[in-house]
Amino acid sequence: MAYVEKHTVELNKLYYLHKGLEEKLLIAMNHPLTPLEFENAWQEMVSEHGLQNDPTLRGLYEHRSSWIAAYFNGIFCGTMTSTQRSESTNRMMNRYHVDKSTILHMFARRMYQMLQMRKDDEGLETVYSQCCLAGIGDEHGGGEQQGEAAPRCSWT
Repeated sequence: MAYVEKHTVELNKLYYLHKGLEEKLLIAMNHPLTPLEFENAWQEMVSEHGLQNDPTLRGLYEHRSSWIAAYFNGIFCGTMTSTQRSESTNRMMNRYHVDKSTILHMFARRMYQMLQMRKDDEGLETVYSQCCLAGIGDEHGGGEQQGEAAPRCSWT
């Protein structure tokens, strides 16, 4: 959204000239679950309003992978929105890693370490969940164990 906010003046002019454009743009930005759904919604929007050659919309489209949520699906964030994720990171840093007397280079080092740990943990969670869904990593080859409804994956 921050990328789109940089173009507020130009977008407001387009909204004024093309009734319904703002609603269509918001739907295209927030609704699609996949990049293909976004692409279809975007093409429908620009075609309906005849804005295929508008420089503002063309610029937004060219940078879509940096501001459209559908392109972030490969990054594991659980069920958190980007705001929740940043607030969670901020709270964790303030509570456990820094205080008012922390010097800048120590803050930067701790922040980098924390982000790296978080990325590593998310990567392991993604691999673990994908392997469990495929039945890989299960001690018993993915079959049901006696008295157990679903096998547990084991990582050592």
